[in-house]
Order: sequence, then structure tokens, then C-alpha cells
Amino acid sequence: MTEGEELLAAAAADPYADAWDSLYERACHEGFFDADEAFLIPRLADLAGRYAPADRENVLMLAGKIAADLDEANWPQYAEAFATMHRRTNDWLVTPTDPGSFVYRLQAVMALKATCAPPTRSSRRSPRSGTAPNLPKGLTRRPPASRWPPS
Repeated sequence: MTEGEELLAAAAADPYADAWDSLYERACHEGFFDADEAFLIPRLADLAGRYAPADRENVLMLAGKIAADLDEANWPQYAEAFATMHRRTNDWLVTPTDPGSFVYRLQAVMALKATCAPPTRSSRRSPRSGTAPNLPKGLTRRPPASRWPPS
């Protein structure tokens, strides 16, 4: 069993378990190996469905972080799971939270939405520059990891 599997097993029983913080910290600082992503993403979609909307904070924020960091080439592999989680955000977004946390929620929603939809013409990366064609040189579509919410 990998560390990601162990942490998720510890987190799954309680939407507020400390293991969620460990998973999020790992996603922010180290990332996950492909095997962990293949294990985590479908299970996060399942957990999002088990939890009440107000209890989805940790699972959907982690899913949004993984989605934001996932290589576009892997999006089709997880499109169904990300689409399921994106649908689960509708009830979650309207649960009470402070304004700062709401902004982070919106970032997670947008990351999940981007991964479950095929790239549009304007979002495709230019093969020469590695950035989206409509952005100034040096800018990418994704904010730096340091801007994502701290645990």
C-alpha cells in the first residue's frame, strides 16, 4: 500500500480527519506519482458523493489541487471522475464559508471544470511557446502552487 493509499484510507472515514491535511500538504509540496493519482482520483469522486455538501471541503479542495497540477495529456483518463466531482461542487459552493475560502473554492471548481471538458481552441497550448496563445509571453493558465490555500 502506498503512502497516498494509507492517507486516504485514514481520511475516508472522517471528512475532517487530520489525514486530509497530510494529503493536501503532499499534493502541494511533493505531488503524487501516477500510481497514486490513478488510485486517488476515482476514490475522491466516490468520497465526494458520500459526504454531505458542507463536509466536502477537504475532498474537493484536494481534487482541485490535483486537477490543477495534472498534465493535460492525462485529463481524458480521469474526465469522468473529475466531471462527477465538478457536479458535486454545485451544492458545496452554496454552503457557508468566509470570503477568502470561497475564492479558493472557486479555484478548485475551475480546475475540476477544466479537466472534465475537452480543451477549447483558445485554451490549447502553443507548441512553440508552451503557453496558451492568448496570454502574454511568460504567463501560463495556472497560478503558482504557492497561491493555493495553505492547510
